[in-house]
Amino acid sequence: MSGQRVVGICVGLNEQNSTVHLKVFPSITTGKFDVEFGALPEKGAIEIFDLSGKLIYNQEIPKNENKISIDIADVDAGIYFVQIAYAGLRSEVVKILKE
Repeated sequence: MSGQRVVGICVGLNEQNSTVHLKVFPSITTGKFDVEFGALPEKGAIEIFDLSGKLIYNQEIPKNENKISIDIADVDAGIYFVQIAYAGLRSEVVKILKE
């Protein structure tokens, strides 16, 4: 299962221990959307998973960055989960809908 992660239907996985909160807009998109978050104390990565838990997008986030624009126009329509990983930690998980 390399490159795959199990993602449940619940949104907010690990939210209680999260130190990074995400704001994704628009949450319904045809491809382009923005993700805002608190500045990371070190570099991290934004990860997007499909419903099966397969990693479909991964982009490095530089230290102190607090916003990133993403384009997943080439990805099939469906529900996806966005999170940030840094220093072995994970942010809250936010659901988006790709039309």
